[in-house]
Amino acid sequence: MTAAVIINEIKHLPPAEQEQVVAFLQTLERRRPWAGEKLTEYEQRMVDAKDPAEAQRLKEQIVAGFFGDEPNA
Repeated sequence: MTAAVIINEIKHLPPAEQEQVVAFLQTLERRRPWAGEKLTEYEQRMVDAKDPAEAQRLKEQIVAGFFGDEPNA
C-alpha cells in the first residue's frame, strides 16, 4: 500500500475518524526525532529570542526534537 492510497482512504473517512488520524499523526510527529533543518530553525529562533522564557521553551523543544519522545530510543 502506498502513501497516496492511504491518503485517499483518509479523505473518504467520516470527520470523526479523520480527527483520530490527525491525533495519531501528531503523536507520531512528537515521538520522532526532528530532521536537521527543523533543529537548525529552532536553534536560530532560540538564539534570536529576546525573552528568556521563550528561549528556555525553545531549548526544551530542541532537546525533545533531537532525542524524540519514543521510549527506549
